[in-house]
Amino acid sequence: MQADGQGERASDAPEGARSHRFRRGARVLFWLWAALSLGVTSALMMGHTYALPRPSTANRELRAAIARDRGPEDRGRWLVHHFMYSRCRCSQRVVASLVTRGPLPSVRERVVLVGAHPEYEAALHAARFALDVVTPERLKARYRVEAAPLLVVSDPVGEVRYAGGYTERKQGPAVQDVAIVRALMRGQGASELPLFGCAVSRSLQMMLDPLGLKSPSRREDW
Repeated sequence: MQADGQGERASDAPEGARSHRFRRGARVLFWLWAALSLGVTSALMMGHTYALPRPSTANRELRAAIARDRGPEDRGRWLVHHFMYSRCRCSQRVVASLVTRGPLPSVRERVVLVGAHPEYEAALHAARFALDVVTPERLKARYRVEAAPLLVVSDPVGEVRYAGGYTERKQGPAVQDVAIVRALMRGQGASELPLFGCAVSRSLQMMLDPLGLKSPSRREDW
């Protein structure tokens, strides 16, 4: 009987070891899954939570590009650039606002649209906005802009006075471009709003979504 008891205890030992290894492996897999889930969630939420990069008002390339856009009829006038992305819902809201209000008096407004969009183009032309349609590569090379929607305001002597967003928060209800332009024209300062919207350049898209978690049709819309 004693021998049988010892045999049972000996047979239980390998079973206990296997159970311990199983529990340890399950814990490791759980923590790996948790870490991966956190990384995926962080990647998907990054563009929705944090402001996107924008050029400085002192950026020489941006100032030079704005100066090249200024025609003879624009001399002595405030110049406003609206950088929009045809595949971005945030840009869509700003385009709708522009079309509804029309160009501001005594101000030259130009819309730089990244990617062709016949509906936007027709509406902006009908509203009498100056319009350029460019590629993402052209946008970055000419203006050093990699995200949209971006508002850039330059004064009559060519100084860039504002380069920032349109709303105080992501998809905020109030588009504030008119208030910003009018404050600057009155000689008042305008705090630059964060840029919430969409990555336009390929490099910025890859930085925000390094794992390629978003589908190609949604990757730009942050």
